[in-house]
Amino acid sequence: MLTENNNNDDAVVVEMLVQIEEELLACAGDGAYDKRKVYDALHEHSPEVDILIPPLKP
Repeated sequence: MLTENNNNDDAVVVEMLVQIEEELLACAGDGAYDKRKVYDALHEHSPEVDILIPPLKP
């Protein structure tokens, strides 16, 4: 999913997951998604999901 530059990438994750009925096997994103709420939302939606997100650079 691409977002406008005035949106936080992590803010749209929950909105996106509500639209997906099936459990995810894996989810990948860039460092902008390295936020606790992203991991929590993904695990709530799909408990066994493999999350492939590099750490946010300092």
